[in-house]
Amino acid sequence: MAFDSLADFWAMNGYAVYVWPAFAVVLGSLVAFALASVVEQRRLLRHVAALERREARRPGRTAAADEEVS
Repeated sequence: MAFDSLADFWAMNGYAVYVWPAFAVVLGSLVAFALASVVEQRRLLRHVAALERREARRPGRTAAADEEVS
């Protein structure tokens, strides 16, 4: 093992003041990125659903017109 005890591991040979905040920043950034991705996906799905509802309400839309687009 690289460290003699768990306390030495947490102290990181005097570099803990740099190591643990760096881990915290990286972990925080990853969590923030994941949350932002989920929020953006939900926003986009709501937007697409609204566009589909708006398109379905347009006058003159028929099943034949939808088949031509597909």
